[in-house]
Amino acid sequence: IRVSSERLRQIVEAEGTRSADRIFNRISYLSEIATISPTLGLLGTVVGMIKVFFTLTAPIVGTTNVSDLSAGIAQAMGTTMFGLIVALAAGVFYVLVKSRATAMLMATEQVCHSVADQTYRAVNMDESKMLAAQDFDDDPNQ
Repeated sequence: IRVSSERLRQIVEAEGTRSADRIFNRISYLSEIATISPTLGLLGTVVGMIKVFFTLTAPIVGTTNVSDLSAGIAQAMGTTMFGLIVALAAGVFYVLVKSRATAMLMATEQVCHSVADQTYRAVNMDESKMLAAQDFDDDPNQ
């Protein structure tokens, strides 16, 4: 089957685009984690502070336990810290993986262009030989 160089280029570009989209869709999960994790940390902060406020509104005055207060505040601060650490780690990892994927895709694209260029040249050279052989009634395979 003989495929024109233009059609071959279209096939390679379509496959390259499909593969790049698949790679970047998977990498985008890291970005989503980096975006969502501070919100989850904030949710933990709110839950911890609500726990502290309920401890402060004890029905009998003077029964507020300092350890209950500190546990609620620790929960609030711990979830915030954890959410921020996860966000920072996922954000940095996302940037690193995205830059490596972009570099890899660029290198692959260069190789594909080189192969397509060589294929185009080979096809044109074969056609030139065929035309030259027809002009001189020679066998082009010799």
